Amino acid sequence: MTKRKFFIDTDTASDDAVALLMALEYPDVEVLGVSIVSGNMPIEQGSINARYTIELCKKNVPVYVGSDKPMVKKREHADWFHGPDGMGNMNYPVPKIKENNSDYKEVLNTLVNQYPNEITLVTLGPLTNLGQFILENPESYQKIKDIYIMGGASTTVGNVTPAAEYNIWCDPEAADIVFQSGHPDITMIGWELCRGGANLTEGEMDYVYSFETTKGDFAIDCNKHALDSSQNWLGDPGLGLPDPVAMAVALNEKVSDPIHKATIIPRGRALGMVMRLPERDQLSVTREKMYSDIAVAMGGRIAEELIFGHDKVTSGASSDIDMATKMAKNMVTKYGMSTVLGPLAYGENEEEVFLGRSVTKQQNMSEETARKVDSETKKIVANTATKNNLFIFPPLCKL
Repeated sequence: MTKRKFFIDTDTASDDAVALLMALEYPDVEVLGVSIVSGNMPIEQGSINARYTIELCKKNVPVYVGSDKPMVKKREHADWFHGPDGMGNMNYPVPKIKENNSDYKEVLNTLVNQYPNEITLVTLGPLTNLGQFILENPESYQKIKDIYIMGGASTTVGNVTPAAEYNIWCDPEAADIVFQSGHPDITMIGWELCRGGANLTEGEMDYVYSFETTKGDFAIDCNKHALDSSQNWLGDPGLGLPDPVAMAVALNEKVSDPIHKATIIPRGRALGMVMRLPERDQLSVTREKMYSDIAVAMGGRIAEELIFGHDKVTSGASSDIDMATKMAKNMVTKYGMSTVLGPLAYGENEEEVFLGRSVTKQQNMSEETARKVDSETKKIVANTATKNNLFIFPPLCKL
């Protein structure tokens, strides 16, 4: 299996560590290197935290120290949120892995020229390192395949000021360089996507603890200080994990058909539509693609709620909801993709109609099974639509 190539830039605190764990344990991803930037933590502590996480995963990934301050403004750390060590004050041992003394900009420049249009860059902290790389290597920068940025608050209030999210606020000059760079494939995972339904609930945290694995315990334990800060400062229920949300988006490779045309001009009974064209013939459809198609279908409904608010959601997404529901139900009843009901085919309760009235009824499943079908269908749509692919996080902790 050919693995996807990742390079990760991070200001490693507790949620960064979980995101790093996800990438290190993802089966089809090879992490080529990790660069440290000043942000949540000073670079010295960020390096220690990254190296400890890599050591915990028993991987051999080089760690490079990057910029220790923003381009213009003074340093602003978030140890008050993540704890003095950035890892919930859990007193983890000093890692045995040492830093690589090479210049991260030279290393990344070599890698993107060795693997042009193959490397995915994920940034989990301020954009200082990337901004400096662009200024020094503008041609090589364009050879990066795609870039995923955890940062910004385009449709919600920020977490530092009413307008600013922390990673962008820390170094706005670097962010301006990145967003003005002209790279064709930058995905920004904003603060608005990392709250609410993306938070891990107490039940989900207990579920991770139930694995009784070192990595599962680590993923929750190192975030205990952040959990208290999130609840006391933001008033958010559960544990917010913005960097793992961003990493989940990067790891979940684009498998849905690309968008061919989007229009808001009414056509027939539709007030607008999105058309997608497959890039190749498909005789069968994977579970991954079905999840992706459901996510695309629910995008309009989610956008309405994010932009206009819960009470201003309209009926405009009815056909998308219908399509997503039918697909999820087929996954459960026809394709055997439910872990609860197993690889079995479940027929519908059918009614035979005579002269407009039902006179016979054919029962193909019990009422209990029908309830399970409804529950599994709802779970597929709800998780895909609201969890931002964070469902991939708990299984990785089992490894």
